Amino acid sequence: MRTPLATTKWYTEMLLSPNFGELNPKQKEYVQTMNEVTNDMIELVNTLLNISRLEIGKLPSTWSRQMCRNFQTAFEGAHFPDQQEEHECFKRI
Repeated sequence: MRTPLATTKWYTEMLLSPNFGELNPKQKEYVQTMNEVTNDMIELVNTLLNISRLEIGKLPSTWSRQMCRNFQTAFEGAHFPDQQEEHECFKRI
């Protein structure tokens, strides 16, 4: 899951670099948005992988509270602004 995101991140960073030529303002805006979304998706995938590790017991449970907060923050208003229902993990915080 992370490999395609890492490749996208590398390409967007390369396009934003002045070493490969200048982008016009509209192109730069689009590439910056792609880069930000890619970073958010990488963070989300990492959080999901950590939750999976926690569920199978390969991650210390002391991390669980912070992971739930990170997961909640990643989803708050990002793509589901109308969603009011909280996951039971968040209710325990």
